[in-house]
Amino acid sequence: MRLRDFIQQCASTSLEITLHTVFLNTSPVLVLRIEQGKNKPYQDVRNSATWFRANATNRPANPSELKGMVMEGLHQSNEDVG
Repeated sequence: MRLRDFIQQCASTSLEITLHTVFLNTSPVLVLRIEQGKNKPYQDVRNSATWFRANATNRPANPSELKGMVMEGLHQSNEDVG
């Protein structure tokens, strides 16, 4: 299975994913970029977990963080419509 397909199958919504290879000291390194989406929060469909990212750390979202993500998503949706 391709990495891009695996990621799309695990997320509750479609994600914009960019993959490319760079070389460090002749060794190939895969660079993966997932653009920030507009339909937050996202859920891992394999285990129904919703994750929160703070700086360089991912962890399960607590109820307050989950509420904030939902409110941010609603706010963004209203801006897109108006």
